[in-house]
Amino acid sequence: MSDHLSEEIVNGILLRLPVKSLVKCTAVCKSWNSLIKSSAFIGTHLHENDDARLLLLNGATPTAVSPFYCLHWDNSEFGEYANLVAPPINNDRNFVDFAIGTCNGLVCLVVAASLLVLWNPLIRKYVCLPRPSPAPTKSFEESFAFGHDSVNNDYKVLRLRLNGKGVRSKRVCEAEVWSLARGAWKSLNSKRVKLCYTSFESGTASVNSALHWAKCYGNVRPTVSIVSFDLVNESFHQVEMPQHLMLRKGSDNTHVSRYGDSIALFETGSYEEVADFDLWVMKEYGVAESWTKLCTVSLPMVYILRPFGFRRTGEVVLRVAHQGVIYDWDMLKILKLVEPKSKQVKDFGIDGYRYHLVDSFTESLVLLDQANAISY
Repeated sequence: MSDHLSEEIVNGILLRLPVKSLVKCTAVCKSWNSLIKSSAFIGTHLHENDDARLLLLNGATPTAVSPFYCLHWDNSEFGEYANLVAPPINNDRNFVDFAIGTCNGLVCLVVAASLLVLWNPLIRKYVCLPRPSPAPTKSFEESFAFGHDSVNNDYKVLRLRLNGKGVRSKRVCEAEVWSLARGAWKSLNSKRVKLCYTSFESGTASVNSALHWAKCYGNVRPTVSIVSFDLVNESFHQVEMPQHLMLRKGSDNTHVSRYGDSIALFETGSYEEVADFDLWVMKEYGVAESWTKLCTVSLPMVYILRPFGFRRTGEVVLRVAHQGVIYDWDMLKILKLVEPKSKQVKDFGIDGYRYHLVDSFTESLVLLDQANAISY
């Protein structure tokens, strides 16, 4: 058929196909294989199909040897799109791999201590990151975050590490960034690194070529701010908070999430028989005056453990626990959906799992052109 159609028409048809079909098309002929695996085609296909219509769910059960990864349609039916097979690289039975982030069809996995993998589940290819530089002491904490540098079309992982024992504020803090284009880790020499350290347990938001997270300062009278890491210039910055926002003490109460092309801020709290959260959104990214409070929502008889983010509908996905079962697996298995305008709350997803990540997902061919990517 391609002999009777112009190259332009064939290219246009292929660009409209889903990822799974395109992978099969690479076996049709050499010219199609070369076209589909080209960086230009991969980038154009992603640009024209970047509407995230799927949700990636990563979780585990109390008895599972390994976690599960699956994709669901992000619509009212919430039907399963694909049950994903993780890369066969976790040989440490004492460590359960989990996702730390997803962007443009790639998922960043932590599969063992300091061992990370960049994975495209739909084309079943992955890249193992080299281990970062070892810690100078056996006592250290480290955290990882993943995002996209859209200016250079590069994918990067940020690593923050605290070395030594004792008071956090007196320990040595280091930062490194890994780049898919460089294929190596780069040490960051910045006086701001120590101020920016966090465990990333409250989540990160990759928006506009920058990573964002909440950071708590001080011990006696702690305050919270939003820190960003510019993936293009590889530098740390602070994001101005809502002017009238009164944050509760403790960084565990503050969470940052992606909100379209900008960011949202959740302030959560749990009391005797009720939990609530305030939701603020920066309607125009980078403009402090555009911070707007969308709602305050109360939920009876639960603890809010973490907001995961937003669905296409604008609904908020929360991980919560019923009060009274703090040390039970039940505390980690419940997902709730909250509609900010109506404040309606309903159950979401499948119970019985400990959810590590629920995030929007876009199909892509990224990694198909990487010579060092491993197929399985």
